[in-house]
Amino acid sequence: MIEKFLYKKNSQILVTKLTPELKKQIQHELSEFEIFWFQKEKILLDDVKIISDEVFISTGSEKYIIIETNEIATITQNALLKMFEEPPSNVYFLIIVPSKSILLSTIRSRFPIFELKNREEFNSPVPIPKLENFRLQDLKAFLKDISKINHEVAIKIIEEIFLQNKQNFHFQSDDFKRLQKAIQLLNLNSNLEQIFTMFLLPIILRNIK
Repeated sequence: MIEKFLYKKNSQILVTKLTPELKKQIQHELSEFEIFWFQKEKILLDDVKIISDEVFISTGSEKYIIIETNEIATITQNALLKMFEEPPSNVYFLIIVPSKSILLSTIRSRFPIFELKNREEFNSPVPIPKLENFRLQDLKAFLKDISKINHEVAIKIIEEIFLQNKQNFHFQSDDFKRLQKAIQLLNLNSNLEQIFTMFLLPIILRNIK
């Protein structure tokens, strides 16, 4: 089900080959929002104005701007990035691409990335924490386990933590902000233990209250 991957009221990147069925699922999952769906094989600089006009139309409703494409020129991505940095508070972006490699690192690091394709092929080298009963001793063991993995695998692990716990654990808005920040830092090759502690420690403190 697509609701395992979309996190409402937050911008994100979805890496997948979009099928008509999947598109219907996305539309259903976001049915409470206004949706502007911009689909084009290759998005050019001239298209940014069309998207921008829709982003900044004054409306009281919450809105998703869905950008679906197979290719975006570099100059176009830089123009879009300016829009992504300071959108209206009621506007969220969902970027759908077949491969995250077509996006600039500046965009990839700004939004959490969820991959629908080939997720079954990812076998985590460490146990994925169950956050419902996660405690400080569990964090210490987890940090020891991840100490030798690379940052690319670490990004997949932190995404798996979110995806595997989303159904049984109540994520708060601050949790998702830390998730997004953690992915940004992992893309910058920052310290693994510090990043996972930043993400998980507030959850532990909430669990022991």
